Amino acid sequence: MSTLTLPTGALAPGMVVAERYEIQDAIGVGGTGIVYRARDRTLDDTLALKMLRPELVADDPRAREELKQELRLTRRVSHRNIVRTHDFGVSRGVPYLTMEYVEGTSLAAVLVHRGSLPATVVLALARQLMRALEAAHDQGVMHGDLKPANLLLASDGLLKVTDFGVASLIRRPASSVRPRAVDEASGPPRLAGAVIGTPEYMAPELLLGGEPDVAADLYSAGMVLYECLTGATPFQGDTPRGFLAQKLDTPRETPIPALKGEPDSLPAIVALMISPQPSDRPISASAVAALLARLG
Repeated sequence: MSTLTLPTGALAPGMVVAERYEIQDAIGVGGTGIVYRARDRTLDDTLALKMLRPELVADDPRAREELKQELRLTRRVSHRNIVRTHDFGVSRGVPYLTMEYVEGTSLAAVLVHRGSLPATVVLALARQLMRALEAAHDQGVMHGDLKPANLLLASDGLLKVTDFGVASLIRRPASSVRPRAVDEASGPPRLAGAVIGTPEYMAPELLLGGEPDVAADLYSAGMVLYECLTGATPFQGDTPRGFLAQKLDTPRETPIPALKGEPDSLPAIVALMISPQPSDRPISASAVAALLARLG
């Protein structure tokens, strides 16, 4: 098991957050914060506690109340393929979320060690991922930052999506750049002033400042499945702008190398999901699930 590199100021084992959550160890580090395994001293239960980066959350009472309202919506989503969000609070000026703790590993770690996965495995993961998205979208909850690091795999093969709604909860700093449609023709597209998410997996319209929606989540899910099939994402860039240029220049059907034993239709489904234009993608997670069901 690899050792995490923690930033200065990370919580040490034994420290207590909000006089309730005792830190046991750090289990993840990302762009939005640090995730710890913690013990709820009130309920004597193990949970995941995510300390958000303070600069990403608006520091005023009204914004915090709006964040709580969005979290209440996220908590309504209950599904076996989704990590349940419990609570939101602020401890010593730092906002945090508590979530269900999952014993397992991330899809990102699996891909690092194994590279591409067998098509049968990818198909099973795709079906579970679509069930999770369908349950969330039915409640009006978008993910906004789907990537392998946010997909957890239990030892029995159960996939659980974590960080649902976190990208939507985080403040986007004010920008003079107006969100634009991907196909807007009045001059070259401009990158949004603030990008919350992972450009490698983000839909072009999100990079242009659009809000997370069903089409954007399906694009990100398609990118994850592409990486599972091939061992890499189709785009390489050093900056969000670099990713944007490549994504907008992508032909409607991105070619996926044929893999031995791969179901004939799986690459075509993934290609539809990562179409540059939202209107060219399937209309819903349930629509993708129906396509996957035809593969047997």
